Amino acid sequence: MNVFGKDLCEVNVEDLMMLIKEGISEDKELDFKRDLKVDTDNDKKELAKDVCAFANSSGGIILFGIDEDSDAKASELTGVDIESEDELVRRIQQILK
Repeated sequence: MNVFGKDLCEVNVEDLMMLIKEGISEDKELDFKRDLKVDTDNDKKELAKDVCAFANSSGGIILFGIDEDSDAKASELTGVDIESEDELVRRIQQILK
């Protein structure tokens, strides 16, 4: 299930803000992460664990740059600083291999 009802490449800031306005909660197919961390071994293991959990179920979406409240509802759009998209994609691919 895609919470946005459209291709993820078409999702924009307004769609992300809708998550907060509507109080959308994490579930078995949606995970919010405030930060995108891939520097330490623990960061890499956490990312791999989250991706594996979705891969071993019905799939899902991990959204980075969204904070959640104590009820796992989207609460704030924080964004993520990315120096090089190509480098980040390469690093994530290496981690997941």
